Amino acid sequence: MATKIDYDEIRFKLRLLQESELAQRAPPTVWHRYRTNPPLTEEEVGQFEKEHQVTLPYDYRGFLIHVGNGGAGPHTVFRLGEMDDGWGYQTWQDNNERMSHR
Repeated sequence: MATKIDYDEIRFKLRLLQESELAQRAPPTVWHRYRTNPPLTEEEVGQFEKEHQVTLPYDYRGFLIHVGNGGAGPHTVFRLGEMDDGWGYQTWQDNNERMSHR
């Protein structure tokens, strides 16, 4: 049985971080300032799972639907279906090979 996750508490704590001095003094590389992108709908998450033939973990799925689709995080959480290509973001493609930019 899955543990009940208190999404209200997560949103509350993110709001505290957004209003904190820490967010105001964050370096430019922390552009998100502890804000998430808007949440996804159950249908959007289901469509991603269907397209990629995956089942997302319960906790992650809930975060996407109840808190936000990426944004705030230690190294910026990507939106569902995005990846880091070494220079920015690109749409996730199954079987992507990571290209070296060196």
